[in-house]
Amino acid sequence: HSQAEARLGDRLRDTLGQKLVIRQGRLQRDQQYQARRLEEMKERRAWERRQFSHRRDDYLSGLLVEKTRYEERERVLAARSVQTQYDFCRSILDHVIDLCATVAHYQATT
Repeated sequence: HSQAEARLGDRLRDTLGQKLVIRQGRLQRDQQYQARRLEEMKERRAWERRQFSHRRDDYLSGLLVEKTRYEERERVLAARSVQTQYDFCRSILDHVIDLCATVAHYQATT
């Protein structure tokens, strides 16, 4: 029995050693997997930050273009309004001057 027990003990020790090696390999693979997932997550966040930055820059440049267009349109409308008021006042002034000239000419002839 002692040789059989010794062989059984050797096989048990070998089996436990293999089990330990398998467990250590699994732990190492799990650690590598976790490290790889962490690295992928960091890369994805960096990519998302770059995408957000590009989208933000595009939005701000578009906003600046729209703001410039709006300000130009407001300047054109203000200039048009001023010109309309000037033309109206000028026509009234021309009528007053014509009336004064007509009155002066009438007084001079009578």
